[in-house]
Amino acid sequence: MTLPDPAELARTALAQARVAALTTYPRSAPAPRLTSVTMSCQDDGRPVIRVGPGSRAAVDLLARPLATVRVSPVGAETVTVHGGARRLPGRDERGRLAFRVDVGAVRLGVVRPATVDLDAFDAAEPDPLREDAPRVLAHLREAHTDQLTACVRAVGHD
Repeated sequence: MTLPDPAELARTALAQARVAALTTYPRSAPAPRLTSVTMSCQDDGRPVIRVGPGSRAAVDLLARPLATVRVSPVGAETVTVHGGARRLPGRDERGRLAFRVDVGAVRLGVVRPATVDLDAFDAAEPDPLREDAPRVLAHLREAHTDQLTACVRAVGHD
């Protein structure tokens, strides 16, 4: 069995995330600003963040389109993406503006973050089982506990 590489882990975490920490870099403020935003991920791995039209984040991104997006979905590694932010046309059903973050750098983890190669990130796919795994594991636990226990013991675990 092969373990997923850092690029696959990063793409999976981004695909799972619905909320992110957004850092903007306003020219006039003494320090970057941090806020929570909703997000989704495009098929190519680029995060799309949504912010209120009058929010500080929207003002910052329109004036200086640089962003850092950090996600920590349950059961996945923390991923930090840095890049330019491009406003997408229109607004969502709640009137929010959408910005796509063009990925310029990706880090995986927090304590000792690993830099993810951008070519590998672009080529990677999120885990195809990420949405089905909880249901499959619940079924195995509920309907096949005895068989799973026997399998684990057969390979030397108690």
